[in-house]
Amino acid sequence: LFAHNGSLDLLPYFFTAEDFCAAHSEKGILCGPGRGSAGGVLISYLLGITHVNPLKHNLSLDRFLTLDRIKSGKMPDIDTDFADRDWLFEDDGYLEKRFKGKYAQIATVAMMKLKSSIKDVFRQKYKEVPYNIMKFAESLPDEPQGIPTYDFVFGYEDTDKNHVQGLIEKSAELRQFTKNYPLEWEAIVRCLGVTRSRGVHASAVAIIDQEINGLIPLTTQKEGKEAKVVTQYTMSGVEQVGALKFDFLGLSTLKDIQGAIKLIQERNSNIMPKGDHLFLNNLKVPMMRILPYKGELYDIWDLPYVKEVYDDIGEGRTETVFQLNTPTAQ
Repeated sequence: LFAHNGSLDLLPYFFTAEDFCAAHSEKGILCGPGRGSAGGVLISYLLGITHVNPLKHNLSLDRFLTLDRIKSGKMPDIDTDFADRDWLFEDDGYLEKRFKGKYAQIATVAMMKLKSSIKDVFRQKYKEVPYNIMKFAESLPDEPQGIPTYDFVFGYEDTDKNHVQGLIEKSAELRQFTKNYPLEWEAIVRCLGVTRSRGVHASAVAIIDQEINGLIPLTTQKEGKEAKVVTQYTMSGVEQVGALKFDFLGLSTLKDIQGAIKLIQERNSNIMPKGDHLFLNNLKVPMMRILPYKGELYDIWDLPYVKEVYDDIGEGRTETVFQLNTPTAQ
């Protein structure tokens, strides 16, 4: 695959991700077992970024390193879950100590889509949105998520207007609206893709091996009472200029699991070994992940299969199971 499509040095990405996961473990913070396509990558398992053996479970690598990603020269994208990630972003937190001057949180840009454009145009022109217009706007189908890909430097794909054109062809109500309000419709179309607001991405951080403001312009973005330094580029622009993008997610489910492990270990203190780690099946496992079960010790991410657990899932009793606790999954 690489021979025919060029090559990409993935080590900077994997080594930095390994660095973050190791730092959390050393601090006693539980890291998630891995999610999505990254679970199929053996090197991420061997480096301790993920904790599910892809060889044992026959997981696929293909979704992680696609031909399109190789051709585009993009680095991988591993979402990493932590029981607590707040310490990363503190003034004297891990990011500041480890990557001082070479990192920043990534900005987000909310653009005007069809529903918001209709309401904003009428609000601007008539000082309020008439009830019938509000009801009509809310009745329209939701716009596609995540597009267009917008960046201050690199522009955006004109997918919003394509989406609206498709709606006009399908919706008699929208066609009639354009005829009833021709001047307003002209303004609405011009609004599509215009920046409506800016914010700070909930989890994305840009890291680079030089002073970040020498390559990526920065700005200050207010979030609540805090003012944060963020990139002026959004995620696509950050990657295109060569920075690494990481997503660090705080997951309350992991915090609950960590608390449960601690309680179980305390109740079984007479059989719990001393020390900060244990070797299980030749794998070095932090003690905070060790669970006793029927006289044996297990890694929380490598527990034996228990039929009753799957019976519960099959019955839809998944209220506390991450990503299976939605009404659709149940």
